[in-house]
Amino acid sequence: MQQSDSRTHIRIGFVGSMMYRNLAGLLIGLKQYFPDISFDLTEANSSEIILETDKGNIDIGFIHINQVPAGIESQTLISEPFLICLHETHPGANKTMMNLAEFKNDNFIFFSRAVSPSYYEMLLSICVSAGFFPRVNDEAKHWLSITSMVSQNLGVSIVPSCMQYCGLPNLKFLPFEHTQQSVTSIIWSVKKDLELKRHIVKFIMEKMLTEQLIHHKDFNINKKRQ
Repeated sequence: MQQSDSRTHIRIGFVGSMMYRNLAGLLIGLKQYFPDISFDLTEANSSEIILETDKGNIDIGFIHINQVPAGIESQTLISEPFLICLHETHPGANKTMMNLAEFKNDNFIFFSRAVSPSYYEMLLSICVSAGFFPRVNDEAKHWLSITSMVSQNLGVSIVPSCMQYCGLPNLKFLPFEHTQQSVTSIIWSVKKDLELKRHIVKFIMEKMLTEQLIHHKDFNINKKRQ
């Protein structure tokens, strides 16, 4: 958090998939509700956002599900199903529902294991639960890169449902049976300006609830997610 020109600057870190969860609309709402605060955006991966939040370089972050260190509070923001992402020329593209095992001979493009081990392991476990071990020849650091690779017919992938709004050509997104969810959390450091951060986070949670992007029965912004 910085002070300049008599204004408070809140630095928000976000993973790229937040662009397809109405991040732009959320930012407009923040600027209207907090007219004396400047909100600055920085895209990064989850590990980088956690690190920079811990250092105090990011005030509020949107991350994929990850463990956070002591001194950082977190709250589950969005939980959504995965979809199979495939090229429109794929033999299964005209179906309305797929059995994941039908893709056992396809090349899978996964989220980078180095960037997000938890996401890599989740995608792997989804395939194993479907009865096969996926052939993963390609990895990428961002969901948009993954969908771009599928758009170029380099393989298939399993992506959060929000990625169906990415707008890239040649893509099909199909539902399939699974129990795992893609979880996005909001995080903030407790080391400085905690009450202001909680106030902003509370606004974000309530705005997203209003827009029916998330559904919490017992929302409590002061409760740290374990």
